[in-house]
Amino acid sequence: MREYLTVGGDRTARVERLGQFTVEGLDLRRSVSMPAGTVQYADHVVASGSRPAGAGIEVTVLAHVLQIRSGTYRDGGNLAFVVPLVVGREGLAVSGRPRPTTLPVAPGLSLARPPPAPAAALRAASHAARQAVAAFVHADSAALARLGGGRPPSTRQLPSGWRAIGVGAAEVTGSPGAPTAGVTGTPGALTAQVSVRARPPTGRTSYVVPVRVHLETGPRGVTVLEIDGGGHA
Repeated sequence: MREYLTVGGDRTARVERLGQFTVEGLDLRRSVSMPAGTVQYADHVVASGSRPAGAGIEVTVLAHVLQIRSGTYRDGGNLAFVVPLVVGREGLAVSGRPRPTTLPVAPGLSLARPPPAPAAALRAASHAARQAVAAFVHADSAALARLGGGRPPSTRQLPSGWRAIGVGAAEVTGSPGAPTAGVTGTPGALTAQVSVRARPPTGRTSYVVPVRVHLETGPRGVTVLEIDGGGHA
């Protein structure tokens, strides 16, 4: 799709590039037409899904295109195409002309949220979650054991090479009092998301990374069960 959407002055080279990915005899030369003096290319392309179709599969591809005319860039927008592929012994090949489809994006979608927990439980869970992530970042095993009710919670580190440089606020969702694993009368479950500012393995740019904390509430207060930084366990 990147080659399909890229149209410049060298039409012969484009045909050769497209031919690397298509079945024999499929001609896509006239499928994309640009005004004279305009160049188009795709700066971001990603597959979003696939489904079986006859003897092959169809893959939905999302792309963002840019157009250039007289040295001026113009946003060509986001496009979605369904690409038919045939499966052979040597691999895959595009078997037909890509067809446009509706973008599988719903901006402004409302999320279903669980019933709000009591304010006191939310405050306690938020405080415990932030303490747990601070202890997690600084490898404070004593604090982790205390917050875990006598034993450290299970943890997943940040992705390899990422380094935390600051811990922010916590946002808590869930419903205390709800039964867990089908067993009635057990303490309620809560999930917190704590913002951590972190740097990747290279460069000085930092990012706000959500660290998820799973907790439960009971007669003894809040217990931290798991801290998930998104990397390895």
